[in-house]
Amino acid sequence: METEVARQRRLNAERGYSNRLKGEKFEYFILDKLRKNSHFTIRSAGSHSLADVISVRKNGHTWLVSCKRNGYHTPKELKELKKLQKALPDYYKVIVAYVPYGEKVKNYEIEEI
Repeated sequence: METEVARQRRLNAERGYSNRLKGEKFEYFILDKLRKNSHFTIRSAGSHSLADVISVRKNGHTWLVSCKRNGYHTPKELKELKKLQKALPDYYKVIVAYVPYGEKVKNYEIEEI
């Protein structure tokens, strides 16, 4: 008997969706949401940094956003994000954007580290 998670993974593979593509779509989703709220936004392509999206408001406040489509930041990632937040001035905020497990993208959540 196939579990629901295994079934969804199989269907996604058959449709040609990879985790990388789903994650990239989520990053663009967050990018668009921030742009609609008067943020200047940049996507860090390739995800070789802690922040997937960088967002600057007109008042200079800057968000460094780590996006996770699967809703899970590893303990190591969270430790690095917290370390980054401590090293930055107050007008910089490290944010995690994620979709809780089993939820649709429209039900995303954003939390400050």
